[in-house]
Amino acid sequence: MGQKKAQITLFILIGLVILFLVLLLLYGLRKEQPEEQLELQFDRATINNFIVDCLKDTSEKGLVIIGKQGGYLDPKSYITSEKYKIAYLYDLKTSKVPSKKAVEVDLAGYIDENMLICLKNFADFERQGWRVTYEAPKSTVQLNERDITVTQQFLVSVQKETALTFDEFSTSVPVRMLYLLNITNEIV
Repeated sequence: MGQKKAQITLFILIGLVILFLVLLLLYGLRKEQPEEQLELQFDRATINNFIVDCLKDTSEKGLVIIGKQGGYLDPKSYITSEKYKIAYLYDLKTSKVPSKKAVEVDLAGYIDENMLICLKNFADFERQGWRVTYEAPKSTVQLNERDITVTQQFLVSVQKETALTFDEFSTSVPVRMLYLLNITNEIV
């Protein structure tokens, strides 16, 4: 019985350390976005920046969830809090710290699933009389030493009197997730 209490205490301590580190790094990433409808100019730079801003915002939101849940979007074994599933990172004498590749795949999936929510399905574009066609986004995430790079294959065509077509967007988020994963592995 005493060994189980010690293991649970260790899991909670590791989870809290990871949560603190991620929250500390992400503290400055949150942006307040106005609720008002946007008036956009029909030009390549404006449309590109609008989509890239959503790519970055969606990436940051995914990172917050991953950080709060111990490196996972959907952990298999976890402790439940009010809003999150905090993963066990050590269970039955086995490390459960996610691999770099697993975090990259999880984050890419989150971005792909939530990108159109940020873009409001292009409602701001259509409200201005623009016709928008697009294919499903496909993201690739790379955890680097100093940041996270997100590249998204996302075919978007916007028409007013002429058509502008885009096929790739990218951004980087200044979070040292690879560093955090390495520290977590050392702690576990």
